[in-house]
Amino acid sequence: MIGRPNPRLKYPTKLATATFVLMAVWQVACAPTAIQVSNAYSRIEHTADKPRCIRSDAQERCALYSASLIELIANPGKFHRLRVQVVGYLDLQFEGNAVYLSRESLEGGVVGNGLWLDVEGLTFEKGKDFRHRYVLIEGTFNAENGGHMGLFPGALEQITRVTLWR
Repeated sequence: MIGRPNPRLKYPTKLATATFVLMAVWQVACAPTAIQVSNAYSRIEHTADKPRCIRSDAQERCALYSASLIELIANPGKFHRLRVQVVGYLDLQFEGNAVYLSRESLEGGVVGNGLWLDVEGLTFEKGKDFRHRYVLIEGTFNAENGGHMGLFPGALEQITRVTLWR
């Protein structure tokens, strides 16, 4: 019977409309958004696409980014030539200056879990042994420098800070 409304179609139409509205609200609520971060160091926007800034300069440009070794290894292009602060397990030896994710990565020889350290000209605080300890390091990340024999996924250069983490 054409032209007569079917009472059974009204309920599914309301259900479909309600589902559509809920999906639209969910999509808007879950969309990636920029978050305004304001603290003593910086006023910046932070999104999943941008590294997290922890220190700004006088012109409010980011001077130092916080990153994990995992982030640097997994996304080298995102951090290439940026000043970064990382925490890792330090190993200083002839042709093997590096920071690793863990002591186990160093002992297992997993150089893919570490970054080469260009320590030329770097002086360490007297009386403190930094070798085989967890440290906080600030330096410039270079995704193109593989260190000794190109074994590492990247390097930290122009290091300005090495501090015991624990």
